[in-house]
Amino acid sequence: MIGFVLSALTALPYFRGKRRLVQALTRLPYRYSRSMYGPKLVRLPGDATLAAFLCFKKDPLVERVIQSQQHDFSFLDIGANQGVFSLIAAEHRLCHRVYAFEPSPSVFKNLVTNIELNRASITPFCVAVTKGISTPDLNIHPHWSGRSSLESGRLNSRKITVLGIGHEVLSKCEGTRFVVKIDVEGHEPTVIHELAVSTIWTRISDIVLEQHNYHQERENLVDMQMSDLGFAPVAIDGDSSKADIHYQRVLAPAGRDPIAAPV
Repeated sequence: MIGFVLSALTALPYFRGKRRLVQALTRLPYRYSRSMYGPKLVRLPGDATLAAFLCFKKDPLVERVIQSQQHDFSFLDIGANQGVFSLIAAEHRLCHRVYAFEPSPSVFKNLVTNIELNRASITPFCVAVTKGISTPDLNIHPHWSGRSSLESGRLNSRKITVLGIGHEVLSKCEGTRFVVKIDVEGHEPTVIHELAVSTIWTRISDIVLEQHNYHQERENLVDMQMSDLGFAPVAIDGDSSKADIHYQRVLAPAGRDPIAAPV
C-alpha cells in the first residue's frame, strides 16, 4: 500500500514539501517504489537521496549524456549510490557493460537489490576508487546516503572503514569506449588520476561529474586537471553551490603529458 502511495506521489508534479513527505513515507514498511527516471528502487528508510529520486529527476544531465550516446559504450558509475544511473545505462541498447562502484556496505546492499529487482545486467563493486588497494575511512551521513565521502570534516557523519581500489582494478573493465559518471563528494581529483593512469583512459570519451561550490578553488583545480588531460566542459547543469559538468575528450594540449594528472 505504501509503495503504491509513493508511486502515485512520484507521478505528481513537484510541489513544496513533496520531498519531506516522501522522505517521511520511506520510513514506513514497503518493498519498493518507482523512481522519476523509471527504475524501481527498494526502500532505504528516511534517506533523503532516495526521496530525491522519487520526487524529481535528480542530476538530469547524467541521464541526458547516457541517452545521447549513438555508438557502443560501457558505463562506469563511480559513486553509484543506489544505482539509478547504472540502471538507466543498462537499458540503453548500445551499452554493453555497466560497472557500478559504491563503497558504503548498507547502500551497496540496496544497489544489488535494485539490480535484481530491475533484472539489469550490471557488475557491482562494494569499493571506493582511491589510490591503490587500501582501507580508507568513509564518512557516512545518517539520513543522506548521497553525501557519503572519503573527505574529512563532514558534519553529522560517522566513519566506517571500507575497501579502496585503484587503477589496477579499473583497468580490468571491458569495453571499446567508456562513458564515466563520478559523484564522490570532493574526492574527484583522486578518482580522475586513477582513471588517467589506468589502461582504459584512452578509451574514455565522456565524463560527467558532480561538483559542489563549483567556482571555488578546489573545483577550479578539477577543471585544470581535466584540461591537462585533454577534456573540455561541454555542458553545465546547476549553479555555484552544486553543478553537474559534462566533459568530452578533445585533443591533448601541445607539450602536455595527458597521463600526468595533478593530485
